[in-house]
Amino acid sequence: MNICITSIGSATAVNLIKLLKAQTKHEVSIIGLDCNTFGYTSGSLLVDKFIQSPLALEESYINFIEHLIAKEKIDVLIPIHDFEIFRLSQHKLDVKMIIPNQKTIELFRDKLISAVSMHEIGITVPPIITQGEPIGSDVEKVIVRERVGVGSTGIRILHVDDYLKVAKVMNEDKEFAQGFITGDEYTVDVFSDKEGLPKLIIPRIRLEVKAGVATKIRIVHHSELIKMTEKILKKYPIPGFCNVQFIVNEKGIYFIELNPRYGGMSISSSLASVNIMELFIDHLVNYEPMSDYSEYMKLVKWNSVVTRYYEEMIFYE
Repeated sequence: MNICITSIGSATAVNLIKLLKAQTKHEVSIIGLDCNTFGYTSGSLLVDKFIQSPLALEESYINFIEHLIAKEKIDVLIPIHDFEIFRLSQHKLDVKMIIPNQKTIELFRDKLISAVSMHEIGITVPPIITQGEPIGSDVEKVIVRERVGVGSTGIRILHVDDYLKVAKVMNEDKEFAQGFITGDEYTVDVFSDKEGLPKLIIPRIRLEVKAGVATKIRIVHHSELIKMTEKILKKYPIPGFCNVQFIVNEKGIYFIELNPRYGGMSISSSLASVNIMELFIDHLVNYEPMSDYSEYMKLVKWNSVVTRYYEEMIFYE
């Protein structure tokens, strides 16, 4: 079975490569794509075959992928980057690719639209601040976010007075503002069947963050987060991987965003439960039936702490 993973310069892709190599049930050949040349990213040294690819924003990207699928006889394509998922969802490709439908991808791609959608189904979100409308007296700081963005890119945290100075020149088509919420940061990793029915819902709390990347987490059986995630996915079923981010404080639980892909630290949930890539191949590729949700949740090693370290590789040019 030929499995192709994109953006192998990312920690997310490297984690999936590690899980694929760790599983012994299926014989797979891993083909890795990245815009860097061979040897200039660790991921290129970890796959069975490396192919340099154009960026997803380039016009040639889709033609490149179509040609690659045919030439390399790709059975499964796993896109990693948000924009890759977005672009690929717009085309019908002759390959198995487990991603949500285009409408769902577009909804969660736009952080403002997704926040409004969550509010409509009864999920609490940080207050959305609209230009020209009064700001609640309980809002001390404002966070300005790009509507379409990855991670912390473009984020500004401003005192209310400073926000009012820049609000008039904000481009509401590209960015929006919410009340700034502080608290514990949780990510909920989810694996769902081909119909989008969750089989694993695993919350994890950030214990340590370096340069914006989680380096230490704890797996936590947070029943309210699990119920809230179930509610979201009942409304918006997502097959395969996704992760949902929340902030929890003494006032409640606040939805921040949903990413319809494997997360950068989602490997921690696999380490504390089952090898998610084995389930992925069993069910989503080979269509083997899955057990009940409760059976998989029994396998989670709750209260596990997962720490991350870096490992160097050398390429002799």
